[in-house]
Amino acid sequence: MGDRANVRIAGVHLYTHWGGHALPFSVRDSLRRKWRWTDEAYLARIIFCDMIAGSEQEETGFGISKNLCDNEYPIINVDTDTQTVQFLAWSFADGVTDAPPLLVLDFEAYAKLDDEQLKKVLEGIKY
Repeated sequence: MGDRANVRIAGVHLYTHWGGHALPFSVRDSLRRKWRWTDEAYLARIIFCDMIAGSEQEETGFGISKNLCDNEYPIINVDTDTQTVQFLAWSFADGVTDAPPLLVLDFEAYAKLDDEQLKKVLEGIKY
């Protein structure tokens, strides 16, 4: 059991075991600061710190991997080159698929979404 999801940034997957439903909101909140949007190393750290806030000393619950970890939702791909957040389809057999993204929003537009707007966006892609 769990509520598993992944953010992919700079070829790395940031994994949450219990916070999958909230991960799009956490990424949005990280982007709202407008810190390091062009620096994938720092932005990855900012997003991961927001993901693990309050759980920094726990043994389980979060991870960092070059491979897709266990997952239940579209992959949130954060691309610093194009300044976009993309929601990607995936499968257990193949990982992230080559299919077109389910949704693409630029950082500015994604960061401006309030909770209700983001919920509607996510419902539209069945997140």
